[in-house]
Amino acid sequence: MFCQQCGTRVNPDGEYCTKCGVRILSTTLAPPAMTRPTAVTVLAVLQFIGGALWGLAGAAVAVAGIAGPRAAQGGPGSAMAATLLVAAAAYQIVCGIGLWRLRNYGRIMQMISAAIGLLGIPIGTVIAIIVLVYLTKPGIRLLFADKRPEELTPEEIGAVQAVTSGSGGLVIIVIVVALVVLAIPVVGIIAAIAVPGLLRARIAGNEAVAIGTLRAISSGEASYAAANAGYYDSQECLASPTNCLTNYRGGPFLAEAYRTKSGFRFELGGTAAPDDRDPKTSRSSLSHFVVLALPLSPSTGSRMFCVDDSGVLRWQRGEYPVPAEAAACPAAWQPVQ
Repeated sequence: MFCQQCGTRVNPDGEYCTKCGVRILSTTLAPPAMTRPTAVTVLAVLQFIGGALWGLAGAAVAVAGIAGPRAAQGGPGSAMAATLLVAAAAYQIVCGIGLWRLRNYGRIMQMISAAIGLLGIPIGTVIAIIVLVYLTKPGIRLLFADKRPEELTPEEIGAVQAVTSGSGGLVIIVIVVALVVLAIPVVGIIAAIAVPGLLRARIAGNEAVAIGTLRAISSGEASYAAANAGYYDSQECLASPTNCLTNYRGGPFLAEAYRTKSGFRFELGGTAAPDDRDPKTSRSSLSHFVVLALPLSPSTGSRMFCVDDSGVLRWQRGEYPVPAEAAACPAAWQPVQ
């Protein structure tokens, strides 16, 4: 006969276990219930949580790597990082499933993870040792051995009962503490990988909006000039032409006067029209116009954009000074492809 608490062989006529002092039950030799211990459940849940976190990080890096124009993409490095993160997520999820279903591959995968965790000196090393010791207990090995209760020997029955009937409190506490202690660096690693990619995607999106807005302003100026004797005008006149053009009854040339949009500031300048122009033209008419799109901060855009009455959009990196009172886009700026 064996103790249902610690698995020690006991005297069949005895009432208490001589090792742990637990009262001996007459059913000690009955086939045990092959149930999942609480500590194994906690390990499985932690694997699921880790898999979800790494999966989200991989998705974020993948999205950031393909978002926006070519200049803002992460290139092969982003694709490799996303692949590694997704692979890590898949590994942890598969491991969690194996632990939850008491499959031996789940135990082996968890032991591999714990072996890697030995490198996390000092806290990670201590936690990994405790997990490894727990997973190598005879009763735990039997639970993951896919054996039916009827196939167990008396010694094996005692070993299984020792791990299934115990609370595993120490192991649970250590694992929960590990989650709390290691969560901060794990989240930090994920953030360090994902945040730059997300920032690049945000910048790329903002720059795409800035380019589209400049194209809309340029198109509106060209249409407005056709109704204003070839002269351009302010964004306010393009958005509300009836306030600037005499006898004009058509619709607006621009949806609105843009000041800021999607992290960019829009500034319109140019050359005032001559005084001897047609009196029917707008009072604020311009012979030439130039519109600059400037990022509000480095986190909203890394490039400046410009368009003038030539219709050519140009860009320059945001670290260069903005030309003051420019009548046209600087020729040194690169055309937008």
